[in-house]
Amino acid sequence: MSQVLVERTDVTTRTTPLATAAAPALAGLGFVSLAVTQLIFPAQTDPFSAVTDYVIEYAYVVGLWATVFAVLGLHRFHRGRPGWGRLGLAATIVYGVGHALVGTAVATTAVRGMDSLGVLFLPGILGWLVGGVLLAVAAFRAHRLPRVLAVAIGLGLPLTMALGLAGPFVEGAIWLAIAAAIVRTGRRS
Repeated sequence: MSQVLVERTDVTTRTTPLATAAAPALAGLGFVSLAVTQLIFPAQTDPFSAVTDYVIEYAYVVGLWATVFAVLGLHRFHRGRPGWGRLGLAATIVYGVGHALVGTAVATTAVRGMDSLGVLFLPGILGWLVGGVLLAVAAFRAHRLPRVLAVAIGLGLPLTMALGLAGPFVEGAIWLAIAAAIVRTGRRS
């Protein structure tokens, strides 16, 4: 009886820079479309009474849920880099969960056509804020993104809130810049 020797090789998956940048780009576009729609049609009613009410809410859903996947991609982009480590992992979890909580409330509101699951907003916004600061510190330390983008991540939510209806332009610009930086970094390596 002959023995068959099977050589085992570990296969690692390699994600292209374009694939890694897709979720940040989608998040950026979602937030930009939210800002544009809010500026053109600023009066959203509860319960919803116009198509634009739904457009605003669904643009927010896209921005929030794409950000959940974008932060996971950002973690993968930085994983193994000096300075990212446990802080980067914690930041990814807190920031992602914050967006998921707000995204769940917003998606439910979009489907129902009226404010829903408002109880998720406060913990979601706190996760978004705290996670954003942690993410900024981890990205700054890992130095894979331009440092100005790392700082922008931490300032994103406060600036978005301060600018009112135009605020989502801030989140959109940050995520579009992150997508571009990921592609640029990937081309260099």
